[in-house]
Amino acid sequence: MILTGCSHPGIDKIIEYAHNLTGLPVYAVIGGFHLVGADDSRLREVALTFKRYGLREVYPIHCTGDRVRRYFKEVLGEVYEDGHVGIVVEIGAP
Repeated sequence: MILTGCSHPGIDKIIEYAHNLTGLPVYAVIGGFHLVGADDSRLREVALTFKRYGLREVYPIHCTGDRVRRYFKEVLGEVYEDGHVGIVVEIGAP
C-alpha cells in the first residue's frame, strides 16, 4: 500500500517507482493525487497506470479534486473507494 501526501511528482510515477524499487505488487494507494485541473488525457494516463499495476483499492483524498473523483469512480468501478477525512481502512484478512 502506498500512502501519499500531495503527489507532486505524479501518483503514477510514485506507483511505478515504488514497484520498481521493491519489486512488490502495489495493492492500494491512498492520498492526495495532485490532479486538480488535470485534463482528461492525464486522467486516462493515471487510470491506466492503476490498472497496469493491478491496484485493488484507490482512495483519492486531499488535492485530487471532485471531477477527478467522479472520473475515477466511473472508470475504476469497484477499485475506487471514497477517501475522506476520518476514513478507516482495514488492512489484512478478517
